[in-house]
Amino acid sequence: MNRKILLILGSLSFCVFLAGCGVEDAIRRNDDRYMVPGMLEPSISSNPYYARHSFTFLGKYKVSHEWLNTDRSCGYGGYFGKPNGVELRIFDSLGFIYEEDGRVWYQADKSYAGKKSNGECWRTDFDRYVRSIKVQSPIYGTPSKEEVQASEKAQWERIERARKTGRYESKKTPDIVTPIGFEEKEVGFQALCFESWMRTSHFLGGRLHKRDLATWRAMLTEENPNGIWSERRIGSNVWLVQETSEQDFRPRPLNGVGGPFQTWLLPISDTGYTLGMELGASRESLQYPDAHERMKAMFRHLIESVKIEPLQP
Repeated sequence: MNRKILLILGSLSFCVFLAGCGVEDAIRRNDDRYMVPGMLEPSISSNPYYARHSFTFLGKYKVSHEWLNTDRSCGYGGYFGKPNGVELRIFDSLGFIYEEDGRVWYQADKSYAGKKSNGECWRTDFDRYVRSIKVQSPIYGTPSKEEVQASEKAQWERIERARKTGRYESKKTPDIVTPIGFEEKEVGFQALCFESWMRTSHFLGGRLHKRDLATWRAMLTEENPNGIWSERRIGSNVWLVQETSEQDFRPRPLNGVGGPFQTWLLPISDTGYTLGMELGASRESLQYPDAHERMKAMFRHLIESVKIEPLQP
Protein backbone atom coordinates (compact mmCIF):
# COMPACT_ATOMS: atom_id res chain seq x y z
CA MET A 1 0.00 0.00 0.00
CA ASN A 2 1.60 3.27 -0.97
CA ARG A 3 2.68 5.93 1.45
CA LYS A 4 -0.09 8.28 0.40
CA ILE A 5 -2.73 6.15 2.07
CA LEU A 6 -2.00 7.22 5.58
CA LEU A 7 -5.06 7.13 7.78
CA ILE A 8 -5.25 3.41 8.30
CA LEU A 9 -1.52 2.77 8.35
CA GLY A 10 -0.74 5.74 10.50
CA SER A 11 0.45 8.67 8.49
CA LEU A 12 -1.54 11.48 7.04
CA SER A 13 -4.13 11.46 4.29
CA PHE A 14 -6.78 9.30 5.98
CA CYS A 15 -7.78 7.75 2.61
CA VAL A 16 -9.55 4.39 2.85
CA PHE A 17 -8.94 1.46 0.55
CA LEU A 18 -11.53 -1.27 0.48
CA ALA A 19 -10.75 -4.97 0.39
CA GLY A 20 -13.44 -6.80 -1.50
CA CYS A 21 -17.14 -6.46 -2.19
CA GLY A 22 -18.11 -7.23 1.39
CA VAL A 23 -16.50 -4.04 2.64
CA GLU A 24 -17.92 -1.99 -0.22
CA ASP A 25 -21.42 -3.31 0.45
CA ALA A 26 -21.07 -2.54 4.14
CA ILE A 27 -20.05 1.04 3.43
CA ARG A 28 -22.92 1.48 0.97
CA ARG A 29 -25.26 0.32 3.71
CA ASN A 30 -23.61 2.89 5.95
CA ASP A 31 -24.36 5.52 3.29
CA ASP A 32 -28.02 4.57 3.27
CA ARG A 33 -28.15 4.66 7.05
CA TYR A 34 -26.73 8.14 7.46
CA MET A 35 -27.70 9.94 4.27
CA VAL A 36 -31.26 10.46 5.47
CA PRO A 37 -33.07 13.64 6.58
CA GLY A 38 -31.90 14.73 9.99
CA MET A 39 -28.94 12.43 10.28
CA LEU A 40 -26.45 15.09 9.21
CA GLU A 41 -28.58 18.04 10.26
CA PRO A 42 -26.28 20.78 11.62
CA SER A 43 -28.84 21.84 14.22
CA ILE A 44 -28.52 18.49 15.98
CA SER A 45 -26.16 19.05 18.88
CA SER A 46 -26.64 16.07 21.17
CA ASN A 47 -27.71 12.44 21.37
CA PRO A 48 -29.04 10.35 19.78
CA TYR A 49 -27.08 11.47 16.72
CA TYR A 50 -23.79 11.99 18.53
CA ALA A 51 -22.06 9.94 21.20
CA ARG A 52 -19.94 11.52 23.91
CA HIS A 53 -16.45 10.22 24.67
CA SER A 54 -14.46 11.50 27.62
CA PHE A 55 -11.34 10.37 29.40
CA THR A 56 -8.82 11.45 32.00
CA PHE A 57 -5.52 11.98 30.20
CA LEU A 58 -2.16 11.31 31.89
CA GLY A 59 -3.72 12.21 35.23
CA LYS A 60 -3.65 15.90 34.26
CA TYR A 61 -6.53 16.67 31.92
CA LYS A 62 -10.07 15.71 31.10
CA VAL A 63 -10.44 15.36 27.33
CA SER A 64 -13.83 14.93 25.69
CA HIS A 65 -15.34 15.01 22.23
CA GLU A 66 -18.37 13.79 20.33
CA TRP A 67 -18.55 11.37 17.44
CA LEU A 68 -21.26 9.81 15.31
CA ASN A 69 -23.48 7.52 17.32
CA THR A 70 -22.72 4.26 15.54
CA ASP A 71 -22.18 0.75 16.83
CA ARG A 72 -18.45 1.39 16.95
CA SER A 73 -16.72 2.88 19.95
CA CYS A 74 -13.84 4.99 18.61
CA GLY A 75 -11.35 2.54 20.04
CA TYR A 76 -12.43 3.35 23.59
CA GLY A 77 -14.22 1.05 25.94
CA GLY A 78 -17.77 2.07 26.70
CA TYR A 79 -21.37 1.07 27.06
CA PHE A 80 -24.64 1.32 25.19
CA GLY A 81 -27.97 2.48 26.50
CA LYS A 82 -31.32 2.90 24.78
CA PRO A 83 -33.67 5.39 26.43
CA ASN A 84 -37.39 5.09 25.79
CA GLY A 85 -38.50 6.74 22.58
CA VAL A 86 -35.02 6.77 21.02
CA GLU A 87 -34.44 4.57 17.99
CA LEU A 88 -30.66 4.59 18.09
CA ARG A 89 -28.63 3.21 20.93
CA ILE A 90 -26.70 5.81 22.87
CA PHE A 91 -22.99 5.18 23.15
CA ASP A 92 -20.85 6.72 25.83
CA SER A 93 -17.36 6.08 27.08
CA LEU A 94 -15.51 7.08 30.22
CA GLY A 95 -12.02 6.10 31.15
CA PHE A 96 -8.38 6.86 31.77
CA ILE A 97 -5.47 7.06 29.33
CA TYR A 98 -2.11 6.81 31.05
CA GLU A 99 1.53 5.81 30.52
CA GLU A 100 3.02 2.87 32.40
CA ASP A 101 6.18 0.84 31.82
CA GLY A 102 6.88 2.60 28.53
CA ARG A 103 3.42 1.90 27.08
CA VAL A 104 0.12 3.74 26.82
CA TRP A 105 -2.99 2.17 28.33
CA TYR A 106 -6.71 2.83 28.30
CA GLN A 107 -8.62 1.76 31.40
CA ALA A 108 -12.40 1.87 31.48
CA ASP A 109 -14.17 3.69 34.28
CA LYS A 110 -15.03 1.31 37.11
CA SER A 111 -18.62 2.55 37.24
CA TYR A 112 -19.51 0.27 34.35
CA ALA A 113 -16.49 -1.86 33.52
CA GLY A 114 -15.51 -3.47 36.79
CA LYS A 115 -14.95 -7.22 37.04
CA LYS A 116 -17.24 -8.55 39.72
CA SER A 117 -14.83 -11.30 40.72
CA ASN A 118 -11.96 -9.07 41.79
CA GLY A 119 -13.13 -5.49 41.32
CA GLU A 120 -10.52 -4.78 38.63
CA CYS A 121 -11.35 -2.63 35.62
CA TRP A 122 -10.99 -3.60 32.00
CA ARG A 123 -7.97 -2.05 30.27
CA THR A 124 -6.31 -2.34 26.88
CA ASP A 125 -2.97 -1.52 25.30
CA PHE A 126 -3.38 1.83 23.50
CA ASP A 127 0.04 2.00 21.85
CA ARG A 128 -1.34 1.09 18.42
CA TYR A 129 -3.25 4.38 18.36
CA VAL A 130 -0.65 6.78 19.74
CA ARG A 131 2.79 5.50 18.69
CA SER A 132 4.72 4.24 15.70
CA ILE A 133 4.90 0.44 15.71
CA LYS A 134 6.85 -1.14 12.87
CA VAL A 135 7.02 -4.83 12.09
CA GLN A 136 8.93 -6.95 9.59
CA SER A 137 6.35 -8.53 7.32
CA PRO A 138 7.37 -11.57 5.26
CA ILE A 139 7.14 -11.48 1.48
CA TYR A 140 6.28 -14.72 -0.27
CA GLY A 141 7.07 -15.37 -3.90
CA THR A 142 5.25 -17.61 -6.35
CA PRO A 143 5.48 -21.16 -4.95
CA SER A 144 7.16 -23.85 -6.99
CA LYS A 145 5.32 -26.96 -8.17
CA GLU A 146 6.99 -28.95 -5.39
CA GLU A 147 5.90 -26.42 -2.74
CA VAL A 148 2.31 -26.50 -3.96
CA GLN A 149 2.30 -30.28 -3.84
CA ALA A 150 3.76 -30.21 -0.32
CA SER A 151 1.08 -27.76 0.78
CA GLU A 152 -1.72 -29.89 -0.66
CA LYS A 153 -0.29 -33.00 0.98
CA ALA A 154 -0.10 -31.27 4.37
CA GLN A 155 -3.70 -30.12 3.99
CA TRP A 156 -4.95 -33.64 3.28
CA GLU A 157 -2.96 -34.98 6.21
CA ARG A 158 -4.73 -32.52 8.51
CA ILE A 159 -8.10 -33.61 7.14
CA GLU A 160 -7.29 -37.27 7.70
CA ARG A 161 -6.18 -36.61 11.27
CA ALA A 162 -9.39 -34.70 11.90
CA ARG A 163 -11.45 -37.65 10.63
CA LYS A 164 -9.67 -40.01 12.99
CA THR A 165 -9.64 -37.80 16.08
CA GLY A 166 -12.86 -35.87 15.54
CA ARG A 167 -11.01 -32.63 16.25
CA TYR A 168 -10.14 -29.95 13.75
CA GLU A 169 -6.46 -29.05 13.69
CA SER A 170 -5.96 -25.35 13.20
CA LYS A 171 -3.13 -24.30 10.93
CA LYS A 172 -0.91 -21.98 12.94
CA THR A 173 1.68 -21.47 10.21
CA PRO A 174 1.46 -21.64 6.41
CA ASP A 175 2.57 -24.87 4.77
CA ILE A 176 5.00 -22.88 2.67
CA VAL A 177 6.92 -20.93 5.28
CA THR A 178 10.05 -19.76 3.49
CA PRO A 179 9.76 -16.06 2.63
CA ILE A 180 11.84 -14.51 -0.13
CA GLY A 181 12.34 -11.37 1.95
CA PHE A 182 10.85 -8.97 4.45
CA GLU A 183 9.41 -5.47 4.30
CA GLU A 184 8.88 -2.99 7.10
CA LYS A 185 5.25 -2.09 7.75
CA GLU A 186 3.76 0.55 10.03
CA VAL A 187 1.02 -0.92 12.20
CA GLY A 188 0.88 1.88 14.76
CA PHE A 189 -0.59 5.39 14.54
CA GLN A 190 -3.97 3.83 13.84
CA ALA A 191 -7.15 5.85 13.48
CA LEU A 192 -8.97 6.11 16.79
CA CYS A 193 -12.33 6.99 15.18
CA PHE A 194 -13.41 6.49 11.58
CA GLU A 195 -16.50 6.67 9.36
CA SER A 196 -16.77 6.69 5.56
CA TRP A 197 -19.38 7.15 2.84
CA MET A 198 -18.77 5.30 -0.42
CA ARG A 199 -21.46 7.03 -2.46
CA THR A 200 -20.36 10.61 -1.78
CA SER A 201 -16.66 9.82 -1.26
CA HIS A 202 -16.39 11.41 2.20
CA PHE A 203 -14.76 10.19 5.37
CA LEU A 204 -14.29 11.39 8.94
CA GLY A 205 -11.21 10.47 10.95
CA GLY A 206 -10.12 11.07 14.52
CA ARG A 207 -6.67 10.46 15.99
CA LEU A 208 -4.69 10.73 19.20
CA HIS A 209 -0.95 10.64 18.49
CA LYS A 210 2.20 11.28 20.47
CA ARG A 211 3.44 13.66 17.81
CA ASP A 212 4.08 17.40 18.01
CA LEU A 213 2.66 20.03 15.68
CA ALA A 214 5.95 20.62 13.88
CA THR A 215 6.19 16.96 12.91
CA TRP A 216 2.54 16.88 11.87
CA ARG A 217 2.96 20.00 9.74
CA ALA A 218 6.07 18.73 7.96
CA MET A 219 4.46 15.37 7.17
CA LEU A 220 1.17 16.84 5.99
CA THR A 221 2.91 19.45 3.84
CA GLU A 222 4.95 16.75 2.12
CA GLU A 223 1.84 14.65 1.57
CA ASN A 224 -0.42 17.51 0.47
CA PRO A 225 1.57 20.55 -0.76
CA ASN A 226 -1.64 22.24 -1.97
CA GLY A 227 -2.97 22.49 1.57
CA ILE A 228 -3.15 25.97 3.11
CA TRP A 229 -2.18 26.34 6.78
CA SER A 230 -3.86 28.60 9.31
CA GLU A 231 -4.63 28.90 13.02
CA ARG A 232 -8.26 28.94 14.13
CA ARG A 233 -9.70 29.52 17.56
CA ILE A 234 -12.82 27.59 18.49
CA GLY A 235 -13.83 28.43 22.05
CA SER A 236 -10.70 28.06 24.17
CA ASN A 237 -8.99 25.74 21.66
CA VAL A 238 -6.45 27.03 19.14
CA TRP A 239 -6.22 24.58 16.25
CA LEU A 240 -3.60 24.27 13.53
CA VAL A 241 -5.55 23.67 10.32
CA GLN A 242 -4.58 22.48 6.87
CA GLU A 243 -7.31 22.99 4.27
CA THR A 244 -7.39 22.08 0.60
CA SER A 245 -9.43 24.26 -1.74
CA GLU A 246 -12.31 22.40 -3.34
CA GLN A 247 -10.93 23.27 -6.78
CA ASP A 248 -7.79 21.32 -5.83
CA PHE A 249 -9.60 18.16 -4.72
CA ARG A 250 -8.03 14.94 -5.95
CA PRO A 251 -9.95 12.27 -7.87
CA ARG A 252 -11.41 9.48 -5.80
CA PRO A 253 -8.66 6.89 -5.20
CA LEU A 254 -9.11 3.53 -6.89
CA ASN A 255 -11.39 1.34 -4.73
CA GLY A 256 -11.38 4.02 -2.06
CA VAL A 257 -13.03 7.17 -0.77
CA GLY A 258 -12.03 10.71 0.03
CA GLY A 259 -8.80 12.62 -0.05
CA PRO A 260 -7.27 15.64 1.72
CA PHE A 261 -9.79 18.37 2.58
CA GLN A 262 -9.67 19.62 6.20
CA THR A 263 -7.25 18.45 8.88
CA TRP A 264 -7.48 20.05 12.34
CA LEU A 265 -4.72 19.49 14.92
CA LEU A 266 -4.92 20.38 18.61
CA PRO A 267 -2.03 19.88 21.05
CA ILE A 268 -3.04 18.57 24.46
CA SER A 269 -1.20 21.25 26.43
CA ASP A 270 2.48 20.37 26.96
CA THR A 271 2.07 16.57 26.95
CA GLY A 272 3.54 16.01 23.48
CA TYR A 273 0.26 14.45 22.33
CA THR A 274 -1.98 15.86 19.63
CA LEU A 275 -5.66 15.32 18.92
CA GLY A 276 -6.44 15.29 15.19
CA MET A 277 -9.73 15.48 13.30
CA GLU A 278 -10.12 15.17 9.53
CA LEU A 279 -12.85 15.51 6.96
CA GLY A 280 -11.88 13.89 3.66
CA ALA A 281 -13.45 14.44 0.25
CA SER A 282 -12.65 14.05 -3.44
CA ARG A 283 -13.77 15.65 -6.71
CA GLU A 284 -16.65 13.18 -6.81
CA SER A 285 -17.91 14.56 -3.48
CA LEU A 286 -18.83 17.81 -5.23
CA GLN A 287 -21.41 15.91 -7.28
CA TYR A 288 -23.43 15.73 -4.04
CA PRO A 289 -23.51 19.40 -2.98
CA ASP A 290 -26.19 19.00 -0.31
CA ALA A 291 -24.44 16.07 1.34
CA HIS A 292 -21.11 17.90 1.05
CA GLU A 293 -22.45 20.92 2.92
CA ARG A 294 -24.00 18.74 5.59
CA MET A 295 -20.74 16.84 6.01
CA LYS A 296 -18.95 20.13 6.61
CA ALA A 297 -21.58 21.14 9.16
CA MET A 298 -21.31 17.81 10.95
CA PHE A 299 -17.52 18.06 11.01
CA ARG A 300 -17.78 21.56 12.44
CA HIS A 301 -19.97 20.18 15.22
CA LEU A 302 -17.34 17.55 16.05
CA ILE A 303 -14.63 20.23 16.19
CA GLU A 304 -16.75 22.41 18.47
CA SER A 305 -17.41 19.46 20.77
CA VAL A 306 -13.73 19.04 21.75
CA LYS A 307 -12.87 20.11 25.28
CA ILE A 308 -9.55 19.90 27.14
CA GLU A 309 -9.83 20.84 30.79
CA PRO A 310 -7.14 20.74 33.51
CA LEU A 311 -8.05 18.48 36.40
CA GLN A 312 -8.62 20.25 39.66
CA PRO A 313 -6.07 19.35 42.36
